[in-house]
Amino acid sequence: MLGFLRIFPLPHEWWPPQKTKTIRLDMSTRTHLKRTPPVSHAVTPLVLEATFLVTLNALLLVMTVLRESELFWRNKGGYPIPFRAFVLNYYAPLFLLMALANVLFSVLGFQRVRKLGLLLVIFFVFASGIWFLFGSTVAIMVANNVINLLENRPMHWH
Repeated sequence: MLGFLRIFPLPHEWWPPQKTKTIRLDMSTRTHLKRTPPVSHAVTPLVLEATFLVTLNALLLVMTVLRESELFWRNKGGYPIPFRAFVLNYYAPLFLLMALANVLFSVLGFQRVRKLGLLLVIFFVFASGIWFLFGSTVAIMVANNVINLLENRPMHWH
């Protein structure tokens, strides 16, 4: 209401620094920081996206451990046949989808963080967690295939 009396920026306007603009107040020209929404409004979508990707990457990691296990494919393992069919049919599409989603989150998320001026630490914590889970998935797959090749079995042998 009494915005024309305000000369100094409020604490939430100090960071991130914004471009200044000139406004006309009381016949004099004053330069001040543009009012920005609180940082929490910009961080919330990033947190939700990262949580969703962490959950899907964890599901992919569990599917990888099961898929690369010999007992999972045998009837003695105790796993139901529909569950084995689910892992068999949906593992490769989920793997490719997660690879694409991780790349998009990393590239577009970094651009959004730079544009909004958010703390890069928050983004790097989420991105490193997502890539750690995906890297673990790839490492388990590669390790199992190397073991199969060293024991003169075909790749993806179960």
